[in-house]
This record gives sequence, structure tokens and C-alpha cells, in this order.
Amino acid sequence: MGFSPLPLAGEGLGERAFFIESGKIAMSDVSEVFRVRRSLTKRARDLRSRQTEAEKKLWYYLRAGRFMGIKFKRQKPIGNYIVDFVSPSHCLIIELDGGQHEEQREYDQIRDAWLRNQGYEVVRFWNHQVLTETQAVLESIRQQIQQLSALSPDPSPASGRGESTGKG
Repeated sequence: MGFSPLPLAGEGLGERAFFIESGKIAMSDVSEVFRVRRSLTKRARDLRSRQTEAEKKLWYYLRAGRFMGIKFKRQKPIGNYIVDFVSPSHCLIIELDGGQHEEQREYDQIRDAWLRNQGYEVVRFWNHQVLTETQAVLESIRQQIQQLSALSPDPSPASGRGESTGKG
């Protein structure tokens, strides 16, 4: 993967100087990327302040490590999307769908495919399921986490020094 050289003094491309020639990443206008990111962050903040009743109820169970000791974040920007809930440590995204999702099914499929391509597992529940079948929803999330945990290898030791030899 080659990098394009920066322009000589006086030839500046300004913020468009950064390119990765592989074609996989081409950042042609850094200021636009930052503008979009700021916009997503602002929208996520707004969504956190205007949660649906179903989001409030599920967040009560997921927040502050209450659910299986796992940290979840809500209304988190990932790429160009904002996900309802995510467990970064398990790469699990939980989406709650209301009536509007019936009309945007194709968009949701494209979005979910992109998120899965980034390494996330996406599970969806209808708002009414969270409100009326809360324990069943939580059990489904628990099972999903157990499946994901079974698929991932054990993490390396926290100290980064390997196993102790027992010598002091």
C-alpha cells in the first residue's frame, strides 16, 4: 500500500493531501469527514436525550454493567451509522425497531450487512417485545453473548506478561 507524497510548498492540496492509493481508503476531504463525524456525534447525543420508552426500559437493564457485568453504550456512532446499543467487548449491536422500520427494511438490511462486515453481530427486537416481553428479550441477549463468547478465543493475560511461574 503506497502513500501519495505531500505536495511541495506552494502546490498545496490543503486538506485533500492525504490519499491511500490502494483504493480501499481514499480520504479526499478531511474537513468533510470531520464535519460528518461531528454531525453524527451531535445526532447521537440528541437521540440519547429523546429515547423511546422501549430504549429507556432496555437501557435500565444494560447500563452500568448491570447485565452480566458487560459494558454497553447507547446511541453510539459506528461508521456512518448510529446504533441503539453496542457492547464493544463482544462486538454485539442491539437494535430496537418501531413501526417505521417496516418501511425501511431494505435500508436496515444494507446497514446490518455493513455492520456485520465490520465484525459486529446485530440483533433486532421490536419495541413492543422490549415493553411486554422484557425477560425474554434479556434472555435472548444473554444467549447471543454466550454464543459470541464461545466463538472468541480467550483474551491474553491482563498484565501482558503471560502466565506466572509461581516464583516470587
